[in-house]
Amino acid sequence: MKTLFIFLLLVSILFSLEINDKNIDISNFQVKYLEDNASQYTLDTILNQDFSKTISNKHSFGNIKDSTIWVKVELSIQSDIKKLYLQHLDTVSVTDIHLYFLEGKKLLKSVTSGVQNSETKAFDALLKVDVQKGKTYTFLAKYSTKNSLILNLNIYDEQNYYDSKKDLHILFALFLGVMGALLIYNIYLYFALRYIQYLYFFMMVFGLTIFNMAQVGIFIEFFPLSIHFYEYLYYAIFIKMMFFYLFTQKILNTKQTMPYVHIYFTFSIISIVVTFLYTLVTSSIYEYLQMLYYIFIYGSILGLSILLWAMYKRVPFIYHYSIATAPSVVMAMVWASLFLGYIEYSYIPRYGSLYGSMYEMMTYSILVSYYIKTIQKENELQKSIMHQQEKQASLGELLVYITHQWRAPLATLSSLVTLNEAKLKNGIEISKEQLEVSIVKSNQAIKFMADTMDNFSSFYSPSKFKTDFTILSAIESIQQIIDKDLLSFKIDLSITGDESISIYGVSNDISQIILAFISNAKHIFNERKIQNPAIAIHFYKRNNNVILEVSDNAGGIEVKPIEAIFEPFVSERVGTQSGIGLYMVKSILDASGSNISVKNENGGAKFTVVLKEGQ
Repeated sequence: MKTLFIFLLLVSILFSLEINDKNIDISNFQVKYLEDNASQYTLDTILNQDFSKTISNKHSFGNIKDSTIWVKVELSIQSDIKKLYLQHLDTVSVTDIHLYFLEGKKLLKSVTSGVQNSETKAFDALLKVDVQKGKTYTFLAKYSTKNSLILNLNIYDEQNYYDSKKDLHILFALFLGVMGALLIYNIYLYFALRYIQYLYFFMMVFGLTIFNMAQVGIFIEFFPLSIHFYEYLYYAIFIKMMFFYLFTQKILNTKQTMPYVHIYFTFSIISIVVTFLYTLVTSSIYEYLQMLYYIFIYGSILGLSILLWAMYKRVPFIYHYSIATAPSVVMAMVWASLFLGYIEYSYIPRYGSLYGSMYEMMTYSILVSYYIKTIQKENELQKSIMHQQEKQASLGELLVYITHQWRAPLATLSSLVTLNEAKLKNGIEISKEQLEVSIVKSNQAIKFMADTMDNFSSFYSPSKFKTDFTILSAIESIQQIIDKDLLSFKIDLSITGDESISIYGVSNDISQIILAFISNAKHIFNERKIQNPAIAIHFYKRNNNVILEVSDNAGGIEVKPIEAIFEPFVSERVGTQSGIGLYMVKSILDASGSNISVKNENGGAKFTVVLKEGQ
């Protein structure tokens, strides 16, 4: 279903690219130009120059630096049009613009540094002029740039001009809406779930959004900013590129699946940081943007090669990642080729990068959600396996305790049988009184063993029926099983508290918690060779909650931070890597809304459990 959704999304975006490029209406005249890198010409002297170079109708001058170009268009009005709108878009690509409209050598109107002028607040340089049928006019434009220059020159009547503005506003509003929604949604998910992938994705969207808004002039269109301020907005490309590599490393787990690619990505991140610092200090962002177009092309080719290699290696999530990445990579190559002058100007390569960015980020968002959902399923499976291990570990502990409990009654039975057998073999008469005493002692031993098994069965029962029970009864039910074992290890167990304190919940859960505390303490006592080992259990009520405190004198917890003792596979035990007991305790308490804390106190560890009603 997700794959179908992504396919439909791609198809809808491809259809949306079929927008009529009526805002590029320069097909009925010829554009001539000459270069003026020495800035030697003025309006008066340029009219006498020979504009011998002609360009195609839709043109990019390519990647040029510190250049000045004059453009000349002869217009012969053969229709009843009363007003013309002469517009140059993409003023973000230039540092200075002068537009002139002449009849013969007479200047009718001009716009100097044609942004933020009285006639337009947009990212375009606009010259609005009155014309008459049958007359010939000359349009001159002077462009200076430190980067790439696209001749996005448009000549409209009044209706077509406002239609073109509406088309661009719809595109910009769509872009801002989609990217803004993705930013808000993913930063919320990061703070809610704390998965670093959401933060990487948020920063990637943020950097890409700022850079695209600067690159196509959205900031100037909607905000009263100076064009020279754009130098700082271009630095957002470093944010996008750095977090793109971090995001890819995390999603594809390149450290494990593609080690050499992981090293390449790490080197790329370091290079981006160094380049950012260098351009920031030297204020050479325009020089970097010149290289950036080549980086986009060669990086895209390398990126597609890595995608093919990853698919060959069957890297997890690579097919979903490729669906999100490949179309945008191709669009980036087309976009960069436009600025380098390799392809002619048209609507799709110029503004298609915005559509490509929206598609890329939306599909990445779906990919992140799918990735996190998969990880969560794997975590649930791991938790299920760990809970099974917890049950087995708990069962093993209890079997040890039962062995200790049965040792004494088995010895009693064995001695009675041996004694009676010896008397019979030696012909010694067994009196009725002696037989009755033997039977009574045997029954007592058997009953003790049966009671032990009943307690064991009750404790290990998976029943989760909630009842009212006293805290003391839950503690004593496990004490009866482990008492002999504690005695053999010479562990002093003290239990204090109000015997009447009761709670509504699952009694076995409390018993399992007590068992985990005692079992861990017993192992630490043994490993650290603690003299006079002691465990103290104290319970009381506070603010309608039952507080259960378990402390020992085993020397305290050495894990840092101490709260990590509740995490899976963290333990104080020397001979094991498993901290299942305390992880199990926290899992039981979390499921019931209760909580647990721990601290080192008085030469040992002290666990404090706050039990909520209905635990």
